[in-house]
Amino acid sequence: MSTSPTPFTHITLGRSLLTIVGLFTSTACYVADFNETHVYNPTWPAHAKFHNGQTMSMGLVLGLSTLYYLHRSPYSTNPNSASSLESTHSSPSKNTSASTVGTTPSTSSTKSLSTTPGKTAMTTAAAALERATMDIDTAALFGSLYWITQASGYLYPGSDGGMPDAPYFQLILSLSTLGVVGTGWWLERRRLARGEF
Repeated sequence: MSTSPTPFTHITLGRSLLTIVGLFTSTACYVADFNETHVYNPTWPAHAKFHNGQTMSMGLVLGLSTLYYLHRSPYSTNPNSASSLESTHSSPSKNTSASTVGTTPSTSSTKSLSTTPGKTAMTTAAAALERATMDIDTAALFGSLYWITQASGYLYPGSDGGMPDAPYFQLILSLSTLGVVGTGWWLERRRLARGEF
């Protein structure tokens, strides 16, 4: 496990699968709908087109959110923040009274002042690993929501997948994409659980 606050840029199978889902989710709805079958369909009322636009925007936002949480660095914007915080807690109080000047520091103060850079780096890495795990969970959630809601469309009265030759294509596509999300999430979670980071 790395202890240096460097960008989280590992290319792994799990992250690659989730990246593909993020890109697919944010673009596929526009490729499929921005034509005469949906957006430019003259038989569709304006309200239907409104909700179609809402669906496309939702796919875009969810896909981009997936990519954001998947690829952002698990370290804070200031990699030295943990070190700064620890040094603040370990520094002597500014309000030390004159009577205590020159006396021997207490045991607790000595322990605080003995913090080493190595310990700080380990603390930073542990926090980054925890954040990376949370980010993978969040990315998988965002990557799943669009496809869960698309699959649920079949449950509504009078709904139609829109493809007479393949009435369940949308359902198969949704379940397949969810399978890719689940596989990518599982691979990344297993890797992070081993401390490979």
